[in-house]
Amino acid sequence: MLFLPVSLEIFYRRTSSLSQLTVHLRLLGCVLYRQTARRERSEADRAENLLGPWERWLRLARDLWREEPSAEVMQSFLPRESLIVRFLLRLRPRVLLFRWATSVGTVDPALTALLVGPLWFVHGVVLRQLTRCLPFLTRPRVTVRPHFTEPGLRVALHCILTARVGHIILAGWRTLGPALKREGVK
Repeated sequence: MLFLPVSLEIFYRRTSSLSQLTVHLRLLGCVLYRQTARRERSEADRAENLLGPWERWLRLARDLWREEPSAEVMQSFLPRESLIVRFLLRLRPRVLLFRWATSVGTVDPALTALLVGPLWFVHGVVLRQLTRCLPFLTRPRVTVRPHFTEPGLRVALHCILTARVGHIILAGWRTLGPALKREGVK
């Protein structure tokens, strides 16, 4: 039982009007857990500056390109005090599938063309960090497509992570044990 693989399948999609996250947890190909979270975007959200949600990522990409990121930069993206982040860092799941597609468009085709290059840069930096932390069993598929006629930012992510049951138990024990001791739980 400890050597059975468990897979976590993540689907994320963001368009100008919708954000949706779907998570499937599978054991032996059977879905044990399925959860979907949807958020309709309001007109005010849609009217936000196109680079607004990407500004933080662009700063991180710039810092990563220069050198290794500082602890405070990484803290803003992955808070280390988060139990989930500590658990995933200890677990080190294998990546079976990684697909990330982004399409961007503005009312000005020249600006759209100028945005595609920095988006490729951000994708490359994020992928570089992921391949440092996690073993990829297949080659990641990443695309950035310009839409010269319709404005908006669309993102689709499909990722499958896998780990053995024994590794999950051990990583949980190593993560939750010290946290529970700090809280005074025996």
